[in-house]
Amino acid sequence: SGYVSTDGIAQIAALVGLKFASDASDESEVQTAIAGILPQLIRNSITEISWTSTKTDKGIEDKYTIGMPADSSGVLKETMSAFGQSNSSLYENMRGLLTSVTIYNLTDPQLAWRSALLLAQKQTDPLAGKIIGEFSGLLAEPYGIRDPELFLSGVGPSIVTALIDVSGEKPILITTVKDLEKVKKSLVPEIKPLVSKEGEPGIETLILDEDDTGIAFVGNLVYIGNANGVIKCLTQKMIGVDAKQSEILSRVGNSSSEIRTVGTDKESAAKIADILSAKKNEDLESTNFYSTETRFTKTGIDRRTTSDFGLIGLIIAQLGGDE
Repeated sequence: SGYVSTDGIAQIAALVGLKFASDASDESEVQTAIAGILPQLIRNSITEISWTSTKTDKGIEDKYTIGMPADSSGVLKETMSAFGQSNSSLYENMRGLLTSVTIYNLTDPQLAWRSALLLAQKQTDPLAGKIIGEFSGLLAEPYGIRDPELFLSGVGPSIVTALIDVSGEKPILITTVKDLEKVKKSLVPEIKPLVSKEGEPGIETLILDEDDTGIAFVGNLVYIGNANGVIKCLTQKMIGVDAKQSEILSRVGNSSSEIRTVGTDKESAAKIADILSAKKNEDLESTNFYSTETRFTKTGIDRRTTSDFGLIGLIIAQLGGDE
């Protein structure tokens, strides 16, 4: 178990700011902005963190209880409420070698986005708040979305995102459409229609480039993000499904939590083995699965992760560094 006090949060916030700044961009202006804003946001939003680790029949369960100021936790609890059980039909037709799948199961996604953005701006100084507002739209750029709030106002309560590559550069998003015109207006203007193939009635496809962004409207669903990933999702009659993909989707399941992620980790086992003992087989590859559930409470955020090695294993793997 572990505990981080308010003073400890401040020290960690500075380190996190530097880490995210260096990873986010090579441009000095962007790095400076992140290094200045993120620590403010963390210090003013989190009061304490407690952690416990327990061995279960499904692996190591790490539970994080994140304390927040009462006004902040109250807003998140109200605006981030879960919408019953998640909609499994959104992800069951996914294709491609998936590395992670996340389900956002929110009663009102638009309200959740707006409240999170306003809360972040409130926890920082006016200049930082303005920068947060201006850059918030960049979070949706990988999906070809120009106006995130408009997009969220036109879709249903369950939203699925997935990565089809380890680097995280090929994301896709699937959700139901409530208002088609709002969704289309929210997209980047460069996206143009792509004529559907014969034998695919009812499918409207928009695309920038096969290696870039694609969008497909299929019935009341929209597939959006990496074009190759979208096309693979539409190939519902594909014969045979990758075993690892079947495994990751079978582990997603229905959930009543606000956010649930299931993913794979192919690196930690080898790094841990490298530190603790000599490698016996250089070509041996081990795929480990993890799942994380996030819930918003009256006092803050509860986050529970189950994996083969847990937080301690992750720390050991990080110490191993890159090969």
